[in-house]
Amino acid sequence: MVVHNAKSVLELANTNFGDFKFSNDEILFIIVTSVDQDFFTHQLINISSFRDWFTKNFAGESTEESDFLEEIEETWKTVSSYITRILSTYETLKQDQKEDIFKPRWWEKLRFIDIAAQLKDKLSLPGIKEKLRQIFKNQKDKISYYDFFSFLLDQGIKLRNWQEDALQDRLD
Repeated sequence: MVVHNAKSVLELANTNFGDFKFSNDEILFIIVTSVDQDFFTHQLINISSFRDWFTKNFAGESTEESDFLEEIEETWKTVSSYITRILSTYETLKQDQKEDIFKPRWWEKLRFIDIAAQLKDKLSLPGIKEKLRQIFKNQKDKISYYDFFSFLLDQGIKLRNWQEDALQDRLD
């Protein structure tokens, strides 16, 4: 099966999903939780996430299954907040700016604005910039993911798993 975006999956689901029988709500849930977070505004499907819905054993006995379900719950919460944020931001855009939501830079800004705002606030406190700079100096002007995420946690900035993964991708 070739899947490009949420629309093509929805069309496929409405015609034939093989032996799998799902309600409309279940189909939408599977699609929404399978959207690739890096390309959310384009509604591209992460094929491995999508495939997991059909290949996992949901008997409730494996760690792999419970990890998958925890990840899906976090994804659902994240997607819900994304949709709210996108809709409220989209409404404030001028007509000639509405296409901007499809630009990677717009999406990255919207996606990470909370973390950036928290970090900005923390860095304005006395001694915090110096502490971060010392970590860089100790590692020859580099910082490991572990040290950076530990620094954020020490400052009270808690990242979700997807945020850590996405930041690692951006920092590479």
